[in-house]
Amino acid sequence: MFRAIPFLAAFALLAAALLTLPASADRVGQLNARPLHSTWKIFEDGCTDLYSLDGAGNPPPGGTDPGTDGLLSTSSWNSLAEAYNLQANQGAPPQVSGDVDGLCDDAPWTINGALSTGASQDLFIGPLNFHGRGGYLISDYDVIGTNWAYTWNIDSPFDGSAVKIEFDRTTASTSTGVIIHLFGPAGVDAAAAIAASEESVFPEAPIYLMLDLNGAASWQINLAFIPFKTDRYGPGT
Repeated sequence: MFRAIPFLAAFALLAAALLTLPASADRVGQLNARPLHSTWKIFEDGCTDLYSLDGAGNPPPGGTDPGTDGLLSTSSWNSLAEAYNLQANQGAPPQVSGDVDGLCDDAPWTINGALSTGASQDLFIGPLNFHGRGGYLISDYDVIGTNWAYTWNIDSPFDGSAVKIEFDRTTASTSTGVIIHLFGPAGVDAAAAIAASEESVFPEAPIYLMLDLNGAASWQINLAFIPFKTDRYGPGT
């Protein structure tokens, strides 16, 4: 009889712990398959990029880009088929040895934004997973070429993964200040010209972000995602 009391106490603690699981359910599974729920800086023009391997001698989970100097060779991730899986690097340890690879040493889930393009270039990052409620894409360029824009893309369901369908595009900009673009269902443009809108419903499919960089230049790019608040932060979570 007396032995049952510790068991019942342990069971009560376990039940209480299980009640908290829905708040963290989105964090189950591989990092590169989890929806984004916090700020993610994907380009930083001032980070240190000297190395390509972590303390165990391993490259980042997203792999090493095949071009010279990794992602700094912009001709090697300039199509949907060559998109770099940056999201897979989230949570990876710092890089401490090796060569330049285009990723920030202390944050391999962020690309060194000091890029050089010999001509206009399209750069693809993905696949990406976002919460359906959407968020903000915030840019702050320090140095640009002619102009820049972003497009959101999915694989064509008809022609295979090497063919992209663009479902949203931002307006070309020459700004070097802070620009905020909305993505997700807020403010949806329901007109036929949805590709001209800065807001779009995100489909249930792998999504690829394309940087449309126009002009030969030494770019300095800062870019981050900040998701909208969701019910994950509401009462009872």
